[in-house]
Amino acid sequence: WSSCSATCGSGTQSHSRSVANASAQGGAACSGPSSESRACSTAQCPVDCAWGAWGEWTECSTMCDSGTQTHSRVIATLAAYGGAACVGPASASQACNTHACGFLGGNLGECEWGDWEEWGECTASCGSGGQQSRVRSSANCEGTSSELRPCNMVSCPVDCQWS
Repeated sequence: WSSCSATCGSGTQSHSRSVANASAQGGAACSGPSSESRACSTAQCPVDCAWGAWGEWTECSTMCDSGTQTHSRVIATLAAYGGAACVGPASASQACNTHACGFLGGNLGECEWGDWEEWGECTASCGSGGQQSRVRSSANCEGTSSELRPCNMVSCPVDCQWS
């Protein structure tokens, strides 16, 4: 038999024969095939490790002054039969919200108010009205950092209806 056609997994091998003496003067002809093949199997093929996709980044650990967020991944295919191991980390982190907080440019302990943000959307379009809110940042201040105001205090349209 020949050697297996594959170095790992499944392959084939064959052997052949030739006629040594041809039939003559009424003798019987050779019977059977002149070649044969069969399946052969050797050792399992190596399977290399493969990482799955990275997951979403986590929420930042702080609102300001440089926090951290992470994401991770899991092994999708384990290495087997001598295959290569996964390369690289299972998780990674990065800095986030690196802007300063706590003090808006003043001295330690002094109150400092930031600018008001834009008013938010009204909670109602008509009727008894809704409310809008806005916020501002502060450092070492007493008082409110958010405001509410009424909005859309107009009557709602009334559609005609038949009785």
